[in-house]
Amino acid sequence: MPGTDLRGRLTVQMTAGGTFSQPDLSGNLRIENGRYRLTGLTQIVDDIDGVISLHGSRAEIDGIRARVGGGDLFAAGSINLKGLSVTDFRLTIQARHVAVRYPEDMRLVVDADLVATGAPGSGPRAASGEVFPAMSTSPHSWFHATFLSRPY
Repeated sequence: MPGTDLRGRLTVQMTAGGTFSQPDLSGNLRIENGRYRLTGLTQIVDDIDGVISLHGSRAEIDGIRARVGGGDLFAAGSINLKGLSVTDFRLTIQARHVAVRYPEDMRLVVDADLVATGAPGSGPRAASGEVFPAMSTSPHSWFHATFLSRPY
């Protein structure tokens, strides 16, 4: 994909049935020692390991672990499919001691527990969770964000 740097080992074990308009997929995708970088941004996601299981019209993110900004990231969730298109999703993300440089002159180390639900093209329908600073180089050390089921 242009503008991205994506590396790692991807193992796919899958069986497919049905039709192209209504496929019946089962199996899993496993990523090991992955790395993702969006060019133009300094944030790199390293040591990506995880499994996505496919069960008919549903994909389960069984747990993806990664290192981001010197901290740990964990993601899990589910994706509902209609044919090969995503209809909606639910994603839970936990971050521990993740360094974020935003704005450019500020370094914030955060712990976060977030949940997002939505559908492609419409963005998240709702997001909830909390972000706590573990350390900050900003004079705004009071930073604390809480999101409670706010529709977008």
